[in-house]
Amino acid sequence: MWRITLRSSACILFTLIVSLAAGDAIAQVEPIHVVPANAALQALPATRYLSVAGLGFFAPGDGGRAIYVSSGSACSLNDGNGDGSSKVKSADGKCWLADLSVGPPSVKVFGAVADE
Repeated sequence: MWRITLRSSACILFTLIVSLAAGDAIAQVEPIHVVPANAALQALPATRYLSVAGLGFFAPGDGGRAIYVSSGSACSLNDGNGDGSSKVKSADGKCWLADLSVGPPSVKVFGAVADE
């Protein structure tokens, strides 16, 4: 059985959560929460969402767009503080991990600014 749940018409990214119950595969599609930038990502507890889409590093559209997944544990860098880009400390002390599996990220995901 497939069930699609839309909580907001603005959500266009989805993550697939598959669980097994009583021997039958049950899939549920949940919308990914969207944040404008990494500062807003840091304000979210990692236990609240499985994944989050960041629309930029400093501001939406600055080229730092990335998908982050909850690690369920503290960041492995900087005594749990992460690096602020590929590993972002969450409000509850856990870690948001950038999903870099799609290919090489733009340096803007790490806060780089292309100026003269």
